[in-house]
Amino acid sequence: MGRKLRLQGWMLILLLATGCSSFNKEWKTALKQPMSVEGVAGPWDGRWVSDVNGHEGRLRCVMTKKSDREYDAHFHAKYKKIFSFAYRADAGETSWQFMAV
Repeated sequence: MGRKLRLQGWMLILLLATGCSSFNKEWKTALKQPMSVEGVAGPWDGRWVSDVNGHEGRLRCVMTKKSDREYDAHFHAKYKKIFSFAYRADAGETSWQFMAV
């Protein structure tokens, strides 16, 4: 049982590391591109804050234009500098709400 549990642990670590490296590669590529003056395409860097408990961390996003009104958003969030989470979402330009702080 111990060996099986260790194998599952290593598989989970490998899976999580692969997701982060995928975002980091996309992030670095986006930073090299000229900044768009139209729309929201490109790299975004900011912070997230929980309304419930005040937890916060870094939030990065790469917005990729799919069509005139559709974007692919690839988010990567950090918490306490050690926990990270990545998420992809599709959305139209008018469905995004940004709050400047």
